[in-house]
Amino acid sequence: MITHGSVAGDLDRALEFALVNFVRVVRAGGPRRRRLTRPAGEGPQA
Repeated sequence: MITHGSVAGDLDRALEFALVNFVRVVRAGGPRRRRLTRPAGEGPQA
């Protein structure tokens, strides 16, 4: 991780956040299937 200041730190956090969300979506079955079948009680941010 390269930290040249707050901008690099924010970028690192943003990349890590995006990666975690991507893994979560993939484990959930992908965005396509998730959009079609939305179980009750699960919001768009769940």
